[in-house]
Amino acid sequence: MLLKVKGLLSVFAMVCLFSSCGLGDNEKFYLTNPTDKSIDVEIADQKYTVEPNGIVELNISEGTHTMVLPDKETVKFKVFTNSKGGIINPTKSPHVIFTMIYVVDDKAASSFMPPTNKVLIDGIEYEGPIRITDAMFIDNNVYRCTYSVGEAFPEVLTTGDQNSKGNMKSKFFTKNEFVDFFNNALGDANYHEANKIAGGETTITEKQSLVFPVANFENKELQENANKLIATVKGYMDAETGSEQEKFQKQYHDNMMALVNSHKDYTNAVESQKYNDFVAQIGSFVGLGIVEL
Repeated sequence: MLLKVKGLLSVFAMVCLFSSCGLGDNEKFYLTNPTDKSIDVEIADQKYTVEPNGIVELNISEGTHTMVLPDKETVKFKVFTNSKGGIINPTKSPHVIFTMIYVVDDKAASSFMPPTNKVLIDGIEYEGPIRITDAMFIDNNVYRCTYSVGEAFPEVLTTGDQNSKGNMKSKFFTKNEFVDFFNNALGDANYHEANKIAGGETTITEKQSLVFPVANFENKELQENANKLIATVKGYMDAETGSEQEKFQKQYHDNMMALVNSHKDYTNAVESQKYNDFVAQIGSFVGLGIVEL
């Protein structure tokens, strides 16, 4: 069964007229429990009981912390000084990132088309600007959601820019929250329950594959600059304070420019592909807000 999300977006775009924008990114963490049983979690020596389908708002300082999971397993994680918050998901339940389009009129909607996916949620197929993750730490530095779990998309988005024709805003959902959101959009409160498959698959589009980069270039200058970048990123990941992290971020910028300059006149196709892969991989580390250690 296919739910055409793009069709629903047109309805939302007409109802949620973009009249004027500029809401800041959400910088808090939200401890979620999208299960039918309460859970006990300890984070940074603070104990929390999260009720079934409950959400607890957290402020977590920068640095390395320990989380004790409901099964008493311990997990270490780091919050960086530039963190934009996100979701802490100790049950590793599916969470949805959905993007809404706000426009002044239907004509403007064609200029705002976020990437779409086809996904399964409990065996029902949805298509639209939907991403799904079951990561324990869902980093808002990566997803840049303006609205978090438990918040609603506003019906009207405002901006001081009179020339703006529209904008796109993303939101975190628990799976059940997302289901309710679309049931309401369809005007059928029982849609998902009536069509889901018992034990049906929920697609995970966001693979957690933060693998530390390795450089293996034939060109000596490329290799030297890549090694400097790797050392800088390792330093950044180990740095505990904001001032240390800022120092390594500056080094990263300088070293990246050196890598770019050493590659710009290099025409080896195989090496260029390795270069592109390396740049994409190493770029995923600097700028993280939270990471499991």
